[in-house]
Amino acid sequence: MRSLKEAKQTNEKYYLVIASKENPYISKGVLTKREPINLKFCQELSAKINKFFLHDKIEIIATKYDYNISEDEYLYVQSGDIGLKTMGNEKVIYFYPHENIMRIWMNGSPIYENNNGTITRDEYALADCLL
Repeated sequence: MRSLKEAKQTNEKYYLVIASKENPYISKGVLTKREPINLKFCQELSAKINKFFLHDKIEIIATKYDYNISEDEYLYVQSGDIGLKTMGNEKVIYFYPHENIMRIWMNGSPIYENNNGTITRDEYALADCLL
C-alpha cells in the first residue's frame, strides 16, 4: 500500500481502497496496486488494513480514471460536486470481512457475488435481493 503522493510520482496504476467502520462512521483511504480482484485478494487486503484500522467494510474503487484519485476526490465525485472522466464503466467492489462476502457493482447495479465460496453471477437475482 502506498500514499497518494508516492503513487502520483509513478506511472503505476492503483485502486483506491476505502475501509470503513460503522457506529460511529469512520473511514480511511489507502491505495493498493492494481491486481486481479478475487475473494482471496480481498481477504489479504483486509488483513493488512486490519493491522492499522479495524473495519466492517472495504470499498475497492475499480473505476478507471485518468490518474490515481484520492479519497476526498472520490467522495466529491460520488456527491456530484465534481466530475472526473472515467475510462469505461463505474465499478466498485465491496468486501465485508465478518461475513466473507465480496460483491461487484457496475454502474450502480450488482453483477457478481462471492458469498464465502458460493458464487452468483445472476444480475437479476442479486438486484432482487440487494436493491
